[in-house]
Amino acid sequence: MLTENIALSPQYENHQKQFDYIFQKAHLIHTTSQEVSPKYRLDIHHYHHGYLTSEKSGYSISCQQLILRNQVGESVFEYKNRFGYVFYHYLQHSNTNEYLLCGNDLHEYVVYNITRNQVHQYASPGLLQPEKRTSHYWYIKELLYSPTADLIAVNGQDMMNCPAVTVLELDAPDVVPLKMLNLGLYLGQHYEEGYFCRALAWTADSGLQLWVGEEVSQTVILPVRQIRELLQNQENSTGL
Repeated sequence: MLTENIALSPQYENHQKQFDYIFQKAHLIHTTSQEVSPKYRLDIHHYHHGYLTSEKSGYSISCQQLILRNQVGESVFEYKNRFGYVFYHYLQHSNTNEYLLCGNDLHEYVVYNITRNQVHQYASPGLLQPEKRTSHYWYIKELLYSPTADLIAVNGQDMMNCPAVTVLELDAPDVVPLKMLNLGLYLGQHYEEGYFCRALAWTADSGLQLWVGEEVSQTVILPVRQIRELLQNQENSTGL
């Protein structure tokens, strides 16, 4: 499991500062907006910077700034994604609080409690020490929340551009890091090409419907009870 959190460490702060220069008007490419609920709008400012490092090679980086605004346009929360693809997801939790989840991947994310105006940030040591990275995600594409099970199915893409699924436990959304389970590892042991998977939907009878396999694909349903048992069994494992 990912447990160590370096979000408040000086090392992580210095790591973040090296990208701060990008968030200026000169590097702003465009802005998009999306209504995440009747009460809130999310503005996403896209930044890009590139330069030559030699006559034949160069370097470029894309970053995003997320600004959550209320009905009168006031900023209530901001997040800067300093490297890679940003993901975000608004949800109404079973505890009645509203949340915005956003970040780069499962090694670097924020859970913002909109109702209580509380920010819970997580950063894995793997950001600064690649040998400690246990997630094989390239980027996150979609989050599917089940309010009855308080679980989130995360659809992502791994380093080989294959679809992958991780489940996050959301019983205590204000405590980070969130408990997580790489379903691809489990499915790969029980289905042919099971590591190649994508979450489709949470079913009405408390199960997760998944598309499994590449050349020989099938649809399977894992009961919530089974997913929670897997989460519990890997409590002391290496996680993702």
